[in-house]
Amino acid sequence: MPNPSDKQTQASKKLAKLLAVNKSNYVSTSELRENSAVVVSRVAIGGERIVLTRNRKPVAAIVPMHDFESLGKRVRA
Repeated sequence: MPNPSDKQTQASKKLAKLLAVNKSNYVSTSELRENSAVVVSRVAIGGERIVLTRNRKPVAAIVPMHDFESLGKRVRA
């Protein structure tokens, strides 16, 4: 059974690889499904705006909270 540090190391390597390969701000819904933590980190930590695509067509966006809040939308927890 792998210990938590092994999982963190594997996740870090996967993150580095994905960031190196996909520098685009377009992410397919299937890639999001497989790598949601990486995509969320790119938005939350890196401040990126990600456009989600389905069949190569833009369908939605993931934006940092400060961008969302600037639209005047209220978030309920």
